[in-house]
Amino acid sequence: MRSGGVEGGGARLIRRRGRSVNRWAQGGQAVSLLELLEDFRHAATIADAVYGALRHAIIHGGLAPGVRLRADPLAKEMHVSRTPVREALRKLEVEGLATMSPRRGLIVRELSEADLIESSQIRAVLEGLAARLAADNATPTEVVRIQDLVDELGAACQRGDVDLMRDLVSEFLQLVYKASHNERLLALLTALQDSGRQFRSSTLYMPGRPQQLLNEYRELLKAIVARDGGLAEQLARGQRDNVLALCLQMAREQKRSRRATDHPEIRSAQSNDDLED
Repeated sequence: MRSGGVEGGGARLIRRRGRSVNRWAQGGQAVSLLELLEDFRHAATIADAVYGALRHAIIHGGLAPGVRLRADPLAKEMHVSRTPVREALRKLEVEGLATMSPRRGLIVRELSEADLIESSQIRAVLEGLAARLAADNATPTEVVRIQDLVDELGAACQRGDVDLMRDLVSEFLQLVYKASHNERLLALLTALQDSGRQFRSSTLYMPGRPQQLLNEYRELLKAIVARDGGLAEQLARGQRDNVLALCLQMAREQKRSRRATDHPEIRSAQSNDDLED
């Protein structure tokens, strides 16, 4: 679906197994920015509602990196005046989700490898702290809910349902964050989790990764159940380090693939090298 307020790809929202899936994807029921705005109707101001809708679209892939963000067409599509849209766009720019391009104006920011590394390094430390606190502070009910999520992950892994696993991973992490019973930590990690969704690829599509991740979460669960905060922190930080290493590997492989596609002579030379090996 082409959006009247942006230049580029479309946006679609899907629902799966009764869950609200915050992911824009091919197929499923098309959602316009106007429809998305309705989800934020309880915001304090119209500008806050517009900001929430645009932020959601950026984070979940409805507005792809490089897409232009122009106040007039966005306001027209969302049936609001230009003033709240301009205010929302300023907030997105301050947050780092949008950036000013010399030639194209305000666009959705494309996150770099350095952004990924920096975000992951911070997230590893904070997720380790959350896991430690969860081991100390989780209530019996919270532990059961985390266990249920791990069981659901196991079932999805067995079926090979990677899309569902991605949704369950987000829920699992949120449960651990909340079980820390530290509201500021929860807010920081939720923001980092949101920004991480801008990296379109998932390591779960790599061969063997779903089972590996499931094993990592099972070990983390055991540490939380055992109230071993030190081990829980170590496992959570190690898990995030693993994700970063795999993301970098995947990004670099994609970059090499694009380079070979853009330059056939390089691809030909690479093929000759493979034959020589």
